Amino acid sequence: LAGMTFGMSGLFVSVIGAAVSPNVVVFTVSMFVLSASKVVFDTALIVWVNDHVPYERRGQVVGVIETSWALGLFIGVSAMGLVTALTNWRAGFGLGALMMLLTGALILQRLPHHEAHAPATEHVSARIPRNGWLVVAAFFMLLGAAQTVGIVFGPWFEDNFGFSSGALVAVVVSMGFVELVGSIGSSRVVDRWGKENAVRRGTVLMFGTCVVMALGQNVAFVAVPMVVLFFLGFEFGIVCLLPVAANIVPGASGVGLGTAVGAGTFGRAVMSSIATNLYDAVGPVGPAVLGAVMATAAGLLVTAYRNSVSGTRS
Repeated sequence: LAGMTFGMSGLFVSVIGAAVSPNVVVFTVSMFVLSASKVVFDTALIVWVNDHVPYERRGQVVGVIETSWALGLFIGVSAMGLVTALTNWRAGFGLGALMMLLTGALILQRLPHHEAHAPATEHVSARIPRNGWLVVAAFFMLLGAAQTVGIVFGPWFEDNFGFSSGALVAVVVSMGFVELVGSIGSSRVVDRWGKENAVRRGTVLMFGTCVVMALGQNVAFVAVPMVVLFFLGFEFGIVCLLPVAANIVPGASGVGLGTAVGAGTFGRAVMSSIATNLYDAVGPVGPAVLGAVMATAAGLLVTAYRNSVSGTRS
């Protein structure tokens, strides 16, 4: 709970900083703090779930949480966009800060303040076991694959299909809808299928859509639905992988999850440069093929991890 409070405080301060920023330097610093605080909050939230929810139900609970994030995206983006259109972008950030303040107060008021278990003692190892690094690597590959496609679809659709900004917004809204569908779907089936099996199925969908993307890169009615479905597979995979990462270091959930989330963030950063350079060099087929390779690698890494803990809970 302390980690979530710290993360929410950082989010609130950074958004206020962005709203009142007098120059681009202050705005950039505020955005950096916002991104870092979001990672802190997300990690603390999943660790809290890990501590309070039995392993067999964690996938369902994380899926419900992801559903709220998707709904928040719909409501938040719409509300901030409306306020920005009617006034200015500073007021839009101000609305975001107000909502963070309200939700932070609800978290402090409604969540229990006691720990679900006694604090870890010194005999609990906080080191990630060797097979746990497979999950960390899977995070790098999965989030890297998402960034590979996500960062280039805008210029791709503009260059190849002449999409306007309005059409791109419609695609983004469609992605938000499939994220919601993916979150709801994963919450219903992840614990029944097994978390690692569910991740693999998500990566299979990502691989298949990337292949079709590459083949139909110049056909709008093929490429656009495939990009949207790609993010359905990603959302399904990441929701199911989060509780796996939180469980790789027994008694120290934050260590495994924090390392995995950090690896995923690093994957996004690395692939942002690689994917854009690939797009400039060979067009959309390059990022599509790279996305397929990385999604496949994520699935294989999760399979290797599952095999390494064969016989334990899934």
